[in-house]
Amino acid sequence: MSYNHLLFLLICFTFCACSTPKISSTASWAAANSADGSTPIARHEAAFIGVGDKFYLLGGRGIKPVSIYDPTSKSWSVGATSPVEIHHFQPIVYQNEIYLLGAMTGPYPGETPLPVIYIYSPAKDQWRTGATIPADRRRGGAGVV
Repeated sequence: MSYNHLLFLLICFTFCACSTPKISSTASWAAANSADGSTPIARHEAAFIGVGDKFYLLGGRGIKPVSIYDPTSKSWSVGATSPVEIHHFQPIVYQNEIYLLGAMTGPYPGETPLPVIYIYSPAKDQWRTGATIPADRRRGGAGVV
C-alpha cells in the first residue's frame, strides 16, 4: 500500500471517528402534555417548525388553521387558517416568517403542486403569497435549505 493510500485511510478514519455523534444511553422520548389540556388540530402530511419562542404546526390534508405551541405556558392556541390546502412540504424560517415552498394541494390521487410560495407571519398571524414558482420546478418538497 502506498503512502497516499495510507494517508487517505487515516484521514477517513479520523473524520469518521471525530464526526460520529455521541448519543446518550439515557436519551428517550417523553410526552409533552399541555398544562391546560389544549391540543393541536389533528392533521397529517403537515410540518412543525419553531420561530422565536414558539412552535408552529402547519398544513395537512384539508384546509386547517395553524396550531401554535407555547413551551413557556405549555399550551396550544389556534392561528390563522391557511388560504388553501397545503401538504407534502418542509417549511423554512426566513426573517421570522415561515415559508412554504415546494408543496402540494388537493386530494389523493390528484394532488397538484402549488404555483406560488405561501408565507405565514407569526407576528401578524397572517398568510400571504410570495413569488410564483417556475412551472418546471413545481412539486412537493422533501427538504429545504
